[in-house]
Amino acid sequence: MKKKIVYIGTVKFSKLLLEEILAYKSKINILIISTKKKINSDFVDMNKIAKKENLEIHFTNNVNSTKTYNVIKNFGPDYIFCFGWSRLIKKKIIDCAKKFSLGYHPAELPKNRGRHPIIWAIYLGLKQTASTFFQLTEKVDDGYIIDQKIIKIKETYKSSDLYKVLIKISKNQIKSILKKILYNKKINIYKKKNENIWRKRSFLDGIIDWRMSGQSIIRLVNALSSPYPGASFKYKNKNINIKEAIIIKKKPINIEPGKILDVNKKYFKISCDDCIIKIIPAKLKVNLIKDTYL
Repeated sequence: MKKKIVYIGTVKFSKLLLEEILAYKSKINILIISTKKKINSDFVDMNKIAKKENLEIHFTNNVNSTKTYNVIKNFGPDYIFCFGWSRLIKKKIIDCAKKFSLGYHPAELPKNRGRHPIIWAIYLGLKQTASTFFQLTEKVDDGYIIDQKIIKIKETYKSSDLYKVLIKISKNQIKSILKKILYNKKINIYKKKNENIWRKRSFLDGIIDWRMSGQSIIRLVNALSSPYPGASFKYKNKNINIKEAIIIKKKPINIEPGKILDVNKKYFKISCDDCIIKIIPAKLKVNLIKDTYL
């Protein structure tokens, strides 16, 4: 008998893992729960893969709504997989799974629970993170860990680099988990004492403060790079999104932070706390005129 899986997700990561799972399509029935509302930077229209693979799909803006609950309950899932959903799933939904509900978090649980784990890991200069599958509970990234792989973070990593590594490793993890599910093999679980929870970032977190060190600015630019919206700064009352930041040299002690030292059609040279930094904009929406203020 085929295993029934409710698959909840709405981002690029959701789609890529679902494609991996569909290698076992002959052994499972899948109901997709997704949304048409673009609330994430890496939003993906899951309807495309649903049509291509002839899968049932239900759209909702609230996974915990009575309507969505009834859809899931009537489907009668053995398992619920939630990979790429930005709202907590309530107990009534989690309990619809006859076996268990599986979540994913790209961090070294039980550390670093919560929001924007890729962004915070890079900005904070962490040396490592993890790709973690765990049993869902009502709490934030709180359940028993099922599979965790440690990932080293290179100093040069942008979010897109770490995203690619996480996808590659998580694909192998989900295949291993799915094989255990389909062939009734034992799944080992474990739990450690919970630690910190990362908060949701805001637009203000992405604005450069030129009193920051050069390395802090580079980490912020890398952390908010694609698929995220990008770090930025104000120039002539316009937001300038940043493609790349490069440290040029140490700053003379008598040059104040935030002073534009050079600007042309391709880049800015601006002083920060400890160095001169070259800023390459993503798109130029204003005429760049050489002056000494932002």
